[in-house]
Amino acid sequence: MELLTPIRVGSRQAPNRVIFGPHVTNLGDGRSLSPRHVAYYERRARGGTGILVVEEASVHESDWPYERSPLASECGPGWRAIVDACHPHGGLVLAGLGHAGGQGTSHWSQRPLWSPSDEPEVNTREVPKIMEAADVTAVVDGFGRAAAAAVAAGCDGVEVNAGQHSLVRQFLSALTNRRDDDHGTDAGATLVTSTTATGLLQDGGGRVTGVRTDRSDGDLTADVVIACDGVNSFPAKEAGLYPHAGDSTHLTLGAKEVLALPRDVIEDRFGLTGDEGADFEIVGCTGDIAGGGFIYTNLDTVGSGWCSDCPTWPSRTDAPRSSSPD
Repeated sequence: MELLTPIRVGSRQAPNRVIFGPHVTNLGDGRSLSPRHVAYYERRARGGTGILVVEEASVHESDWPYERSPLASECGPGWRAIVDACHPHGGLVLAGLGHAGGQGTSHWSQRPLWSPSDEPEVNTREVPKIMEAADVTAVVDGFGRAAAAAVAAGCDGVEVNAGQHSLVRQFLSALTNRRDDDHGTDAGATLVTSTTATGLLQDGGGRVTGVRTDRSDGDLTADVVIACDGVNSFPAKEAGLYPHAGDSTHLTLGAKEVLALPRDVIEDRFGLTGDEGADFEIVGCTGDIAGGGFIYTNLDTVGSGWCSDCPTWPSRTDAPRSSSPD
C-alpha cells in the first residue's frame, strides 16, 4: 500500500506518507512550546505518523493571531524537545512557520495588523497598517532566523504557510496587494484572469522561468512559479516533481460546477441568514466505486461536485459520468 511506504523528503526519508499537519492547539506556555506540546506530538509519532508538522510559529512579534500562538524566537527549546521525543519513533519533524498578516487580530498584541495594503479583513473588517519597507525586511529576516533556529534545534525542515491566514499569500494576491513599490503590483503581483497555463518555460539548464499560456499576447515569465492547481498539477508533472505521475493509484477523478444564484434564493433554500454559509460532505454517493461529493454555498454562488477512486476506471466499460451523483 503506497500510503505506508517510505518517501524521500529533501535529504531525509520519512517512514511513510502519513502527514500530521499544523493546527492551533493552545497548549503553549505563553508563546513558547510547552511540555504538553511534546507529549501531544510524541503520541502521534508513537502511533506511526511519518511526518509531523508542529503548530505554526509566528516569525515576527508583530503577529499574534491567538492567545497562545507560538513565537518562533521562543520556540528553540520546544522544537528540540519535540524532535528528541519523536525521532526515536522514526518520524520526521517539521517546524510550521508563518505570519497571519492582515488576517490576524490585534486583540492580544494591541498593535495594528501588518499587511501589504489597507484592505480590510473580510471577516472582522479590521483595517491593517500598510507595511513599510523596513517592516517587509523585518518579516523576511524573521523567516530566515526562524528557519535557522528550527534546523539548529534538530528539525528535519520547515513548512511555510503560504495559504490561509498568511501574509505570504496576501503579498502574492492582487486582491490584498495594491502596492506600487518593489513589493507590489509593479513587481508582478498582477491578477491575470481567464488564462490557462498550458506548459512551462525553461532555460537551457532546466530552470523554470515562467509559464506558457493560451493568451494571444504571449507567455508569462517569472523568477518563481508556484503551482496551485491541485494534486494533479500539470506544471508540477512537467517540472519532474511527480515521480509517480503516470500511476493512477495516487489520484482521484472528480468534477466541480459552480452555479450562480441570487443571494436571497441561496439563503431561502439553505436556511441561511446574514453571512452564514453551508457545507455538505457526502460519502458513498458514487455507486459501487469509492468516492464522495460536496455542496457548499458562497454569497451568490453554489459549488457542487464529486470525486472517485481512479484505479477502478481502467477496468470498467462505462464512463465516469455514469457514477456521478445527480
